[in-house]
Formats: sequence, structure tokens, C-alpha cells
Amino acid sequence: MALADKHLGKRSVPAFDRAIEEFYHEHTGFITRQLTPVFLSSARQAQGVAADEIDAPAEGDVFAFCYDRDVPVSEFVDAYAANVAERWADDDLGQLRALTREALDTGGDAREVVQTRLDEWAKKTPEKLAREHSRELVGAIAVAVWAANGIRKLIWRTHGDNCPACTRLNGKIVEIGGWFVAQGDGFMDTEGKTWNFRRSFRHPPLHDACNCSASPGGS
Repeated sequence: MALADKHLGKRSVPAFDRAIEEFYHEHTGFITRQLTPVFLSSARQAQGVAADEIDAPAEGDVFAFCYDRDVPVSEFVDAYAANVAERWADDDLGQLRALTREALDTGGDAREVVQTRLDEWAKKTPEKLAREHSRELVGAIAVAVWAANGIRKLIWRTHGDNCPACTRLNGKIVEIGGWFVAQGDGFMDTEGKTWNFRRSFRHPPLHDACNCSASPGGS
């Protein structure tokens, strides 16, 4: 809150923007270091499960994570943790900036708005971030294990209740390393709602409530 008191009290939004950007840049490294061991443990477990699914050995530390070159599991997890931390920081920065400008434009107390949001984020520990992103990591590990063992195709599978986007993907087959959904893709569901995707997906989950999975589709 010290940054908000220092800059927003003087209504210096540009200075506050610079200060919080510097803070998040420094804090991203801390979050990455906290996430890495949690993710590595999940990756090792996912490695065994994915290998069992195709009756392959679970030993080894090198898999075709990038599909064009092999990288160690530990290197992949390091990069994945850094990516999650950067996305977290970018989201937080964007929200803080938007809330600050809205409060100042409407005559509200920007410092109070910032404090309320920071209190909410304080509850989002690295452990909680890790849990939120574990399914995405598990999916990536599974695909990598299958690729390293000669699997060349993936099948999208739905389970239980699904959104229109996931239902549309059910049974879709792609080459491993390819995209089930590409950034910019879109469609209109049966109720006339338009769905547009802002990022690409090589495997589930498609969204936070997604209960889909990918399965190996053969060599």
C-alpha cells in the first residue's frame, strides 16, 4: 500500500504505474522460485500416470516437450513456472491500472480500491497458483511423455457436463504438437453466442471449469 499512498495521494498515476511495474517485475522472480518445486513434484507424478496409460517406462528425465527438440523435465518446469508467474503479474498489473484510472475518473478513492484488491491477492499464495495451473501442467507433461514414446496423435475427450466450446471439440484428433484451438478461432453456438479464443491450446483444459482430457490417439 506504500506505493499507492506515495503516488496516488498526489494523483500521480504515471508514477504509480512505473512503481507497480517495477514491483511486479521483482516479485515475478520470487513467485517463480516458489512455484518451481511444486510444479516439479506434479510433473513427476504426471509423468508416471501418462507412461502407464501407454504401457511405457516412466523413468528418464528428457522428453520431447517442444516436439522439435528434447529438453529436460526440470528445464521445462522452470520455463512453465516462469510463464505462469509472468501471466499472473501481467493480469494483476492490468487490473490495478484499470481500477486506479476508473476510481480517479469517477472521483473515488483510488488508494482504497487498490488496497482492497491487494488484500484479495494476498490470499493467492504460490501454492494456490500452483493448484490452479496444475491441470494445464499435467496435460503438457502427458503430451510430452506420449510424444517421446512415439504417439503422434491426440484426441480431445469430454467428461460430464461441458460448455459448448468443449462439446464442439469432443473427439477431435490432431497431430501431437498441433493445435486443438488456434488463437483467433471462433464459432457461434446453438444459442447464438459467439465464442472467440484469445490463445491457442495444444491440450485441455480450455478454461478454469474445464473437465476435459486428452488421450493418446496412436502412432
